[in-house]
Order: sequence, then structure tokens, then C-alpha cells
Amino acid sequence: MEKIINTYRVSIPNSIFFMLFMLLNVILLTITCPPNIRELPKWQLSSRCQRELSECSLYLNDYLLGKKHFTETKFREYPPKKSTLISMNRNELGIRQHVRRRDISNAMNSVNPFYLSKKKLHRILYIYSNYIKNSFYDMMNFLLETFMDVATKYGIPEEYQIKCWEECKQGLLADYKIINRYFQMRFNNLTKHKILLGASLHYFLFFHTPCYYNYVRKSSNRWTTFLKEKIQNYKS
Repeated sequence: MEKIINTYRVSIPNSIFFMLFMLLNVILLTITCPPNIRELPKWQLSSRCQRELSECSLYLNDYLLGKKHFTETKFREYPPKKSTLISMNRNELGIRQHVRRRDISNAMNSVNPFYLSKKKLHRILYIYSNYIKNSFYDMMNFLLETFMDVATKYGIPEEYQIKCWEECKQGLLADYKIINRYFQMRFNNLTKHKILLGASLHYFLFFHTPCYYNYVRKSSNRWTTFLKEKIQNYKS
């Protein structure tokens, strides 16, 4: 009986030490890998983008499929329209692998919450990096499909559509480079940890994924407004 009590007394400090270790790991992760909004351009920080998307949804109500649908699908993949003049290519975003949310979930299911090897960390970050690239591509593809549908409805020539979309695409790709560079910095900070718990990686992905979608939506809002104004100017 005395032996059991002594074992219990020893296990309490050990468990407290382990909990403190996990807490310290999460705190260090938060300090070294926070979403630093000052690194993003001013248009990413403006709440005006949200109002612009709302106005654009009213203007393109029949073809934008509704703001609720646009948000809930999280820029899901839309089949490219059969156009020989306007098209999207995943290679333009440096996408090497077609990744969906379930692929990340499957990879994370094998992660030990108390230990994470560097090899597995790099593998998961590689999958996650391709995932966020795919989501940005889906957003661009959605925006292209929407613009082509609305422009065709109002009888806008395809040559003008190409000119507008090329300008829009260059702006989107510039935004993508900024956002991608920002998240690559976060990934690099994460890999510098000498000791990393699997639970900390779960926390990292849980915290940064909503931030990423927020930045993507703001970029989408900005260029949705741009295309809306191009259509309005042509009509007038």
C-alpha cells in the first residue's frame, strides 16, 4: 500500500511538469509564429473590403450564387469553363500536389500529440502549403467563372473580358505572393523549434487556417470589386 502511495506521489509532480512543458511549448509557438498583420499590405487590413463584397453580391445576385454560398464552400473547386481564350493553370501558383482538407486530416491523424519528428513536421507542412495554394487557386477559378458568366450575360466581348481578367489575374498573383511569403515565414519559424509537440502543430494549423482564409477573402473582395467596376464602366 505504501509503495502505491509513493508511486502516486511521484506521478503527480511528473504530470504537473509535463503539463507545464506543454503549456510552455504552446506559448513559445504563439510568440514565434503569430499572425503579424503589420506584414500585410494596407488593403488586407481594411474592413471596406467586406462592404464591397456585399455590394457586389447585390449587383451580381443571379450569378454570384449568393454571398452565403461563396463563404460556406470556402472557394471550392469549380470545373473550368471550356474557353480557348481564358483559362487557369495550377502551375502559375507553384502547386505540386492536389490537396484537400481531408488530406491534412489524414496526415494529422497519425501525429503523436506528445512527440513530432522533424521529418513528419516537414511532410505535413508540405501538404498544408499545397493545400493553401490550392484554396487560393479555387478562389481565382471561382472569380474567373463568375466574371465570365456575368460579362457574357451583359454582352461584353470576349476580347474585353480577356483584357480585364489578365489585369485582375496579375493583381491576384501579386497578392498571392505576399500571402504565401507571409505563411512561409510562419512555417520557417515553426521548424526552428528544437522540441515540438504534436499538440502544438494541431494548435498552429487550427489557429492559422482561419487567418489564411480571411486574407484570401479580402483579396477576393478587392478584385471582385475591380471586375464589377469594369463591367459597369463598359455598360456606361
